Amino acid sequence: MAKVAFKKGLLANLPAAIAEGTFYITTDERALYLDVDGTTRVRIGDFQEFTTLTALQANTNPSTTALYYVTELNCLAKWDGTKYVQINLDTGAASVEVTGDGNALDGVTYDPATRKLTFTKTAAFTTAGDVDAKIAAKVGELKIGDETFATVKAYVDKKTDGIATDTALETLTGRVTTAETKIGTLIGDDTDKSARAIANEELAKQLIPENAKESLDTLAEIAAWIQAHPEDATAMNKAITDLAALVGTLPEGVTATDVVAYIQEYSDEALTWGTF
Repeated sequence: MAKVAFKKGLLANLPAAIAEGTFYITTDERALYLDVDGTTRVRIGDFQEFTTLTALQANTNPSTTALYYVTELNCLAKWDGTKYVQINLDTGAASVEVTGDGNALDGVTYDPATRKLTFTKTAAFTTAGDVDAKIAAKVGELKIGDETFATVKAYVDKKTDGIATDTALETLTGRVTTAETKIGTLIGDDTDKSARAIANEELAKQLIPENAKESLDTLAEIAAWIQAHPEDATAMNKAITDLAALVGTLPEGVTATDVVAYIQEYSDEALTWGTF
């Protein structure tokens, strides 16, 4: 039977040579090794308990085959070569923290070692209040007299009350178009002239003969002449009145429309009566 021996030390100092029956206790990783024969060394008791997570993380030379238990967290963990990973069913977050001065969540992280969920708020987005303030600044006060309106629509409806409707405006547009067509037809060659100018020309044509004196061939000149000769105008009016009195009124029943025609008509009747 091999002689049993117990030795302790750091894992790094574990001898490479295998001596059957020798036990090695590594004080840094808290493990037990046994050289079962001259060629085989096995690790015994791959289970270690730590009071706190801090104590576990301070453990040096962790083994990928060991099972680690943290008493305060009731947590089982394994070393994956770079970090401790919780392996029991209670894998939910143990704590939550929100960091940052923003007003919106823009990131989230989870640390499986500490089981801590961290939300970050580094971004600041426009709030509903900011939007309302900007809209109010652009729109301005919706007020007519002493009446204040809550919506732009209500304000516009009140402001436009009494203004022609779209239907009325369409009807008016049609009437204007029709009127423009008629006016274009009416003036003919007088395009681009005003209605006043056309009316004056037409009146002048009716009142002023084509052979009128050059000094009296416009209404303005005639009016100027009358103003310059008030006595002549008065005399003319008197002569016209006197003439009307002398001529008299044609009797009823005659067909003549002027004095000369009436005389001729009267003479013809007289001659016809005489021959009877």
